[in-house]
Amino acid sequence: MKSALSIAIAALLVTSLLAMTIVAASPVSQAPDADHGASIDESAFQQERDDGTTTRLGLDGPTEYAYAESSPDLGATLAIEEDELRNEWALYEAEHRWETLSDSERAEILERLEDRLQERITQLETRESEVTAAVRHGDARATVLLRTQVRNDREAKVIGEHYQQLSDLADQVPDYSITVRPTLSELEAHEGPIRDRVFETIIASGQNDGSDVFLVEASESGSVVSAVDERMYLREATRLDHRDTSLPNQLGDRDALLERMDEIYPWAHGDGFTGERSVNEHYSTQLFRAETVHNHGTLRFYLDGGTAEVFREIQALRIDELPTEPAGTWANDSIELSINETPRNGPIEVTATDVETGEPIDGEVTIGDTSVARTGQDGSVWVAPPSTGYDLTVHIDDRSVTADGLG
Repeated sequence: MKSALSIAIAALLVTSLLAMTIVAASPVSQAPDADHGASIDESAFQQERDDGTTTRLGLDGPTEYAYAESSPDLGATLAIEEDELRNEWALYEAEHRWETLSDSERAEILERLEDRLQERITQLETRESEVTAAVRHGDARATVLLRTQVRNDREAKVIGEHYQQLSDLADQVPDYSITVRPTLSELEAHEGPIRDRVFETIIASGQNDGSDVFLVEASESGSVVSAVDERMYLREATRLDHRDTSLPNQLGDRDALLERMDEIYPWAHGDGFTGERSVNEHYSTQLFRAETVHNHGTLRFYLDGGTAEVFREIQALRIDELPTEPAGTWANDSIELSINETPRNGPIEVTATDVETGEPIDGEVTIGDTSVARTGQDGSVWVAPPSTGYDLTVHIDDRSVTADGLG
């Protein structure tokens, strides 16, 4: 355990550096333009479909989108480290004096530190809600939401570790205990594969030290972040308006819970389902978690007991397993552009070829004014598209071809 003085100095240094560097951090794209607004109005309810694909949790109300690039970022890294130091300081307060305390004093300090960790959990939710609203109104850029979600992801992991340490200390106090599992599930709802990937890029961990482009969509109701990672389509949706612990629990027992899950995801939880799934229920926090392995990939979602709605959904889908259909072909004198779509606003395949030779073209792909990918040597690339209308262009040298009115 670090000394109290070293931790305090480190925290002060981090805070000072953060104030200087966070202003300099600049995203790849501007705040979403007003003309990107549209109403998605898509719920989490699944329909029986012949192609077996999923309807995905969407957003209500006018929605803005922007593509954001994640790259090594000192300011974001320091913010994450500051959160870790703050939590470590709280735990140090208990362990430093532990042997000198009576049982009643130990219980008192554990209660105070648990309250402090609970306050930090509440701050995670408030932080994301405020930044989502700022992006929606054009007051913050898409990368700010990405950084905030990543910061919450990492802080949630640290809070979970410290909660477990407090629980271990509580076992040494007669007639005192700290229940960990419901809180760990609540913290886990802040985590996801896209957030992990962005974190690796931000800290330049070596596992993923380049730059990646992510699609960020935001409305008053929440946000959706999606990306194509090699041959996987990753999508994390958060409905802030679907989480309300002040409401009475509508899912009073396991039968009611399973019935509701079958209503929302009949293809994954209804009759005839043959995949693997797990369900965790935490009535004290009115949080219910389910994970399903199906023929296209995995689905993980979190259901709120008060609203009986899905407030967090994470999907990782294998692109090769998704059915596709042609969206059209666009050409000029030199470039032919073809696009294949997957159902439910899933990833699209963009292919560019030379009109005269039929050879693949390595061109830059832009959606709106933002560069999102390159077609590469084989002339083809998968891209995560917006849920609203958009134009897509392939550029090579001084030539280009545009597919307009997509989505």
